[in-house]
Amino acid sequence: MTLSAVVPVKGFERAKSRLAPMLGERARAELAGALFERVLAALLAAPGVARVLVVSDSDAVLERAAQAGATTRRDAARGGLGRIVDAALAELDGARALVVMSDLPLITVEDIALVTSSAAPVVIAPDERGEGTNALALPLPPPFATAFGAADSARRHRALAPGAAVVRSPGLAFDLDEPADLAELERRRGAPVAGRAGPPAPVRGR
Repeated sequence: MTLSAVVPVKGFERAKSRLAPMLGERARAELAGALFERVLAALLAAPGVARVLVVSDSDAVLERAAQAGATTRRDAARGGLGRIVDAALAELDGARALVVMSDLPLITVEDIALVTSSAAPVVIAPDERGEGTNALALPLPPPFATAFGAADSARRHRALAPGAAVVRSPGLAFDLDEPADLAELERRRGAPVAGRAGPPAPVRGR
């Protein structure tokens, strides 16, 4: 069964604005780029993923994705994250799609397999709070418009697909948005994040 992955990514220079109290602009851009590379590497190495499509309005993001071996699509959708994802899904061929957020610092190939190996038609990987959706697998063509961008997207996806499987793992659940997340990542990794001291170690291995 052919499965394509979609990764929506904003320009690194505009990412992680909520981390401004702890990281400068350059450090935030470097961190966003490193997080993206971690997610992209896991998807490209995952046996069940035939194609990785990176969607962005940033030339720098698209160039980096292409160099890594992903296919790219310039974000032409107007509106929020949900519309961007839905527009990308509408162009995919194959049987299934997997949407993955680009800010998962602990994600591994094994985490991807948790989602792709499920027999359920729809698979939801919520964040640690159970509110947002960090990964979503669904059939093609999509049976519903996604709820990405909504603060309670995980609940909305469960309502849209009552029989969906819900999978949880640290690599899928832990995303990096708030200053508290940055401190928690440093605690889990035992290493500082870029811009505070040293290189961006959190995304280079488990």
